[in-house]
Amino acid sequence: MTPPAFAGSTLAGFPSPPNRTGGFQTNVGAPSATGKAKLHIINTWHRGDALLTRPIIRALKPHFDLTLECTAQSAYLWADLGLPIFHGDPDNPSHDSRLRPPDALGVNLWFGTYNDILYTFGMTIACQAHTFNRRMQEVGLPWNFTIPTEPLPVDFAPVLPDTPILPGSVLVENGPAQSNQSTFELNPCLPQLFAEFPDVNFYCAAPPPVSAPNVFDLSHLNLIQLSQVGDKCVALITRGSGVSAACYTRTSMFKPRCILGWTYRMIVWHNKVEYLYEYAQLREFVRHVFPASMGPAISVPSTPILQGV
Repeated sequence: MTPPAFAGSTLAGFPSPPNRTGGFQTNVGAPSATGKAKLHIINTWHRGDALLTRPIIRALKPHFDLTLECTAQSAYLWADLGLPIFHGDPDNPSHDSRLRPPDALGVNLWFGTYNDILYTFGMTIACQAHTFNRRMQEVGLPWNFTIPTEPLPVDFAPVLPDTPILPGSVLVENGPAQSNQSTFELNPCLPQLFAEFPDVNFYCAAPPPVSAPNVFDLSHLNLIQLSQVGDKCVALITRGSGVSAACYTRTSMFKPRCILGWTYRMIVWHNKVEYLYEYAQLREFVRHVFPASMGPAISVPSTPILQGV
């Protein structure tokens, strides 16, 4: 997939931004020795947020002299980008930071930096591009990020271990969701799912609730390693959290994927995702992906196991 175009003035010799509130100096964003403008990219929210900021950082890297700021827990998710990383305070919603280099312009690329942009474009690369463009407009700089029409992958440099995966497998994000975007626990209904699809292999990102021949515990892997597992699986059962974000790779971008109990009224990364709220829907999702693998039907409780808002 071709990276998005970047439009703007010549990077050497561009005007300094005006002195604005928030501690910005008149030399903020001044060209470095390379002739590139200095930007300090901030996203100190959850690991899923950091993961989905990778594509726009990669797109900006050829055009700017970048430093990055995320939480210490997320730093490894940006390590392969080859840029300086500062460990910032969690949940910073602003464009400034105590760690921002004094000659760099702070740009917060968290999805929620501007609520109107988030509610219009959802948690997508378009949201981040519009966020970048508005930030440039606010400080009077002429740079403009061309709005991508396709989602961009979060691809990583390969890491070890390279976990072997059996054919006919699903990656299951059964751990906690960090932002209340999925308010139920998936684990209570997994024993039933495992039993109803004995020929499907379920690889669980958190400890599974039961042991079974077709169930595998991958809770010892980090998000980059789980992303590599997702690349080898046929489908993804997620809660829209970090594991899901890590699996928006070039290989897994458009694989069958569901998000369970999603509470936000906005899309995540692209609109080719199934949003499910009841066990019967989850069972149908797996049956559709593996039509020949379903065992004897097990009765479903009259009250849905999965509760969404």
